[in-house]
Amino acid sequence: MIMVKYISKRMGYMKKEFVLRSLFVLSSLFCLSTDAQINRYFWGLELGSSTKESVKAFLSSNGLEYEEGYSGYDAIALTDLRDLGFGGYSWSPVFSFYNNILYSVNMTRSNVKIDLSIGEEYEIDIKAIFFDLKEKLSKKYKNYEEVSTDEPNSLYVVRDNKTVVVMQLMENRTLFLEYGDRRLAKMAESGNDL
Repeated sequence: MIMVKYISKRMGYMKKEFVLRSLFVLSSLFCLSTDAQINRYFWGLELGSSTKESVKAFLSSNGLEYEEGYSGYDAIALTDLRDLGFGGYSWSPVFSFYNNILYSVNMTRSNVKIDLSIGEEYEIDIKAIFFDLKEKLSKKYKNYEEVSTDEPNSLYVVRDNKTVVVMQLMENRTLFLEYGDRRLAKMAESGNDL
């Protein structure tokens, strides 16, 4: 009889332990999903850690032409007619640096596209691209702070504790999409050193 009580007591303990472990695992998985960071990688380059040299090496290794010191800023702009793909669309990126560290990737695309094979221009429904990306970003980062407006120019912003994403459609002609490291961006704006 003592053995039966011991076994039943042990089984109760094991059930309780199993339930507690299961709750811990589930809560850990939930925390992981809600704490997942906004994307910080672009073509193998990471915001907040990739250097200017690594960006130049990436562009050069892909045979892409670029300009340093773009518009007087510590930035590198793609000047090649070939754009880079991101989020299902092609973009002309500008990589911005602070103390030689990548802190922002600003991607732009126009409502006019050139077909390089025939040398002709054609129009793209840039507004449809904005709303498609807005929906994708909203689903992907649904647990983060969002701001969205549609007038006079469409704007979408989402951020976590490290990264901010800003997407803006200007006059249905130009679409901007920027991913930035929040800490380095503030430092770049204020001119503080690391």
